[in-house]
Amino acid sequence: MKDNILSLPDELIGKIFKEIYTPYEKNLRTIFEHQREVKITPQQVVEVFHRHGLSDYAIQIYIAFYGLYLGIQRRSSKEVYQEVHSLIAAYRISDELGVDVSDINPEKALEYYNQLNK
Repeated sequence: MKDNILSLPDELIGKIFKEIYTPYEKNLRTIFEHQREVKITPQQVVEVFHRHGLSDYAIQIYIAFYGLYLGIQRRSSKEVYQEVHSLIAAYRISDELGVDVSDINPEKALEYYNQLNK
């Protein structure tokens, strides 16, 4: 049995992730806004790992991404997009006010920043 992918050096994992992610970066950033479908195939993942001599690790990363994708797909993309932006706003207010993020209502935080940007 091969080692877990987490046993690889952080720099190498980052480099591999960057190679896989880069072609899709723009579409992934706007996937929820524009209802884009992004498909990263098993072949693409294996090719990147193979270039680094790590083909045996490809299944671990592909399954991880697929599992994350399924978690997102169980909800509407608009719902996920709204939740993510609400949480970003909550953390931003938390940092600005120096309070725990659990004291911030994410939806209200997003409303606040949306009002500021009008």
